[in-house]
Amino acid sequence: MSNVIFHFGIFLLTVLVFKCIGQFLFTFTNTKELFTVKPFFRLFLEILLGICTSVFLCSMYATHLKTINILLLFFPVYLIFSHKKEKLFKWSWNRHSFFTPFLKDLLVLAMLAAPIYVLQVYINFDSTLNFILPHVDNFSYPQRAIINGITGIENLNEMEKLFFPEQFRILMPYHFFDLWLIYFVSELFQISSIYGFFLIVIPTIGIGIVLGIVSLLEAYKKISIIDIFLSFTL
Repeated sequence: MSNVIFHFGIFLLTVLVFKCIGQFLFTFTNTKELFTVKPFFRLFLEILLGICTSVFLCSMYATHLKTINILLLFFPVYLIFSHKKEKLFKWSWNRHSFFTPFLKDLLVLAMLAAPIYVLQVYINFDSTLNFILPHVDNFSYPQRAIINGITGIENLNEMEKLFFPEQFRILMPYHFFDLWLIYFVSELFQISSIYGFFLIVIPTIGIGIVLGIVSLLEAYKKISIIDIFLSFTL
């Protein structure tokens, strides 16, 4: 049980790291009014930006710029050129405005993280974090993530495919994003890539999905606890 609690702490800390990275980067943009009106949308964008930035920097460093994630540069470049006439980037650091929403966001994230994490553990592990129903993907993706990180090469093939061509298909390029995310989290906290995948990365994506759904509802109404609960069921 202590192992379960330990990894939950790492999971929550990981989400907060991504949130802080995104929140810091957004201090350079002129988006204050949008974020004041849409707090869940702000939180969703901060975490998304934090994840994308972490994956981008990690993969660029490990591969010496030879990564498909270099395509992520398209988004900031597009924003810059599509807002040439507007003042998109503006430094607006304010200690109060930075830490006040952080404490509220911490409470929201903890409330979202707990049920997602418990569900993930309940479905896949026993109380000692051993797999209940082992599957080839449970080990394949974490293994690929570590190999990519060690070699610095994004390889579409793997050795298992030579022996089991029907079971192991060629890796689709879009998977390199989550593989680098697994590697980043595993290296940052020095944990097993399998635990990093199942107990950190998947629940983090789960939080992003729930926040995304709530953000859509937020565009049409004031968010209540019931709305957040219903977002879990979608």
